[in-house]
Amino acid sequence: MIDTGIGMSTEDMTDLFNLTTHKSQPGTAGEQGSGLGLILCKEFVEKMHGTLWVESVVNKGSTFKFRLPFNIT
Repeated sequence: MIDTGIGMSTEDMTDLFNLTTHKSQPGTAGEQGSGLGLILCKEFVEKMHGTLWVESVVNKGSTFKFRLPFNIT
């Protein structure tokens, strides 16, 4: 998923997937979030032996990516 919102600093991305240290910031329309959705997505992807990460630039937006293993039997 790619957005063109407020983006995140490297410091903000460090705690993004940690429920105990995550700090939610208002979005471009002032909306609030808990961060729980991203944490659940990461847990789901990791349960399937995949990885989820974010790439972001402040004032440009964020890109959320995930990779899942592809096994052919």
